[in-house]
Amino acid sequence: MIHVCCPACRLRFGPAPGERFDTCPKCGAPPRRLPAARALGFSLFEPVTVPNALLEAIAAVAVPGQRLKPPRAQGS
Repeated sequence: MIHVCCPACRLRFGPAPGERFDTCPKCGAPPRRLPAARALGFSLFEPVTVPNALLEAIAAVAVPGQRLKPPRAQGS
């Protein structure tokens, strides 16, 4: 079995179609195809995904171009 890995970071990338990389997300080096025996002990890279609901909630409250006004000094 062959695994796509980054030997410099000791990361192994999973077989999922969405996990294909031109460069290592950690160090930027090009990934290499290694036999399973040479990839033994490499950490499986698990990309962090943000749920769409969270992104939609942030977009709903974010108002582009609007700035907060500084608080008014008391006694004015």
